[in-house]
Amino acid sequence: MNIVILTYASDKLMVKGIDRLTEEGTKRGHKILRVRYNDCSLAIKNNNPQVIFRGEKLENIDAVIPWIIQGEFHYGLDVINQFESMGVFVTNGSQAFNIANNKWRTAQILAKKGINTPDTFFSNNTKSMNDYIGIMHGQNIIIKILDEWATKGRGVLLADSKLKAETIVCDLEDNGKNCIIQEFIEESRGTDIRAYVVSNQVVASMQRKAKEGEYRSNLHAGGSGKPIQLTDAENQLVVAASGAVGLSTAGVDIMRTKRGPAVIELNASGDFGIEEVTGVNVANKIIEFIENSCKAKNNGGR
Repeated sequence: MNIVILTYASDKLMVKGIDRLTEEGTKRGHKILRVRYNDCSLAIKNNNPQVIFRGEKLENIDAVIPWIIQGEFHYGLDVINQFESMGVFVTNGSQAFNIANNKWRTAQILAKKGINTPDTFFSNNTKSMNDYIGIMHGQNIIIKILDEWATKGRGVLLADSKLKAETIVCDLEDNGKNCIIQEFIEESRGTDIRAYVVSNQVVASMQRKAKEGEYRSNLHAGGSGKPIQLTDAENQLVVAASGAVGLSTAGVDIMRTKRGPAVIELNASGDFGIEEVTGVNVANKIIEFIENSCKAKNNGGR
């Protein structure tokens, strides 16, 4: 098969997830083409949608793996949508990507589906934000910036007092940044769980712990990980969360709280640090999922 990895990264930039997908796809006999979406042009000719990459029309593409965590995010969505219009199988569609990239929209959808999340507040009015901070339980408050670059722990801030939280919210507004505020889960301080879902199944899971003096548990932020077995409730929660947003492959982050496991984030392009921690070949499972999905598609969904 011809598989496109649609990426934000320039050709010279090494990205582990992309490298692993390329390695496993090539091993299974597929041709993997790395396509930088900023170098794509879109056309509709004689009612036929086309994607043009560096002057050449992309044809006979069987599947697309979007990896658009940074850069011109919304243009990346347009390119995904164009491939969808061409009838190409896409692991995570443009709508699911758009939802997963918006932390507030994700929280709304999870709440609608009855999926447990930390208490969250959002307003475009700074006074309302600060009023809510004033009635929140405890002094520690999580602030998450609503921006497409806010990945791998970036854009997540911990205020250790209500006054500091109010100051951060005001500073963000002054700089044209929207944010949400979220309760701090004291019992999970510095610890969370990353589970990787492929086709409605949890294929790998690890517990992450922040380094000393850090509140973010992301491996990119210096956190450490160890394999962990999810409980039945956690497994069901992770699968339900990815399904609610429409993600076929996702890194789902959860916390263990006094009121049960809670989803804190979904990552449509979850990194593959989990492979080293758990020993599970996640990239291979994604390629296998693509093979099975394309086979079913070609057989009329059977």
